[in-house]
Formats: sequence, structure tokens, C-alpha cells
Amino acid sequence: MGLLNNFLIYIIFLILFQLLVEVKPQDLRNSHTATLIDNKLYIIGGAGDGKYPPSPTFFYLNVSDSFDTNELKWHDLTNINNIPPFKYAAATKGGANNKTLFLYGGIGLNNESLNNLVYTFDTQNNILLTPTVTGIPPNGKVSITSVIDYNGLIYLFGGHSKELNIYTNDMFILDSINLSWKNVSSINAPSPRVEYGAVFLPNKNIIYIGGYNENVGVFALNEVYLYNTINDTWTTQ
Repeated sequence: MGLLNNFLIYIIFLILFQLLVEVKPQDLRNSHTATLIDNKLYIIGGAGDGKYPPSPTFFYLNVSDSFDTNELKWHDLTNINNIPPFKYAAATKGGANNKTLFLYGGIGLNNESLNNLVYTFDTQNNILLTPTVTGIPPNGKVSITSVIDYNGLIYLFGGHSKELNIYTNDMFILDSINLSWKNVSSINAPSPRVEYGAVFLPNKNIIYIGGYNENVGVFALNEVYLYNTINDTWTTQ
């Protein structure tokens, strides 16, 4: 009987330990990325209140499972994360099967430049890589919104260049299938900015609105720009 009681106590303790590990709250953070792929919400990077990176640095929430918002069951992937601590990066899903997380840009927590512009995370095999991307890349940028179309092309507009210390309004395309860069038209594009909103529309236009430039301030929401991904043209609404 004593052996059975000890066994039951062990099982209860093990279950409680697993629950404590799963529902342990993550450090407060901002300027991180959040990407939904196959019912998993991946969180990477970000900055906390102190000089140290918030912990963990890479984790996800399975939103297909029922959960209590007061006790979220996060899954820690920090052990496979070899990306230096960063903030203000852009992330989106892409690749041939639309199951690869692409991470672009950002800066270190001390505002230093990062060694690599692009990282990829294979969500099926949990593998983090630094891919080789052909073509001429943009200067590393921060605080941009990445948008992907139906063909796996990731559109990266504007942002702030750490290397040049300027705001930009150029448009680069990262082909997430063939891993190549392309610089497209900036004629009639929005003025240089960061932290704008961008959405890919069913008519294959991308709508851009708002944003910020420290030399100008916050941009009005009645300034709406459309980028036609078919014709490579900008128009204003």
C-alpha cells in the first residue's frame, strides 16, 4: 500500500511540475515578432525593461488547443535559437509549402547591427537556418511590416537603415521560394517611414497607411497608398 501511495504521489508531483513548466509566464517584452503558422503562434526576440533579453527568446503557443488566457501553455524553443538578441525585426510565413518562418532585419538590444539579414525556421522539423539569398539585398532595416503575396514573394518597404542612419522608402522583394532579392519601383511611393500598417488585398494590391518618421512625426491615416504587385506601380488614394 505504501508503495502505491508513493507511486501516486510521484505521478501527481510529475504532473504538477509539467504544468508549472508549461504555464510559467514569459518575461514582459515589446518590439518582438509574432507569426501564426499552422495554428502555432511563434514569438521571437523583443526587448524587456532591463538590459538583458527577455526570456525565453523563442517560443510558441498552440492556438488549436483550448486555453485559459491567464495560464497560457507556452512551448519553449530557445534551445535551438542561435540568433543574437534583437528587436524591431519583421517576420512572416513563406516558402514552397508556406510553412517556413522568415525573419528579416532588426537590430541588437544595444542598437548594434546584426550579422545576418535573414533567418528561416522550418516549422515542420524545428530547424533554424541562415539561408544564402542571391541578389543585392537592402541595407538592414528596422520597424517595417512584411507582406507576402500568393506566390511566396515577401514585400519589404521603407524602414530605418541602421548602417546609413536614414529613413528609407525603397521597396525590396524577397522571393521565399527561390531565395533571391529584387529591388522594385519607388516612384510615387510613400515618403520614408517606419511602423506603418500594410495589408495584401485580394486584388493583389498592397495598402500602406500611417507610420512614423522622427523628422516629420506621425503620418495621417487619410494618406493611403496602394502598391500594385502586378504592374510594379504606386498610386495614392
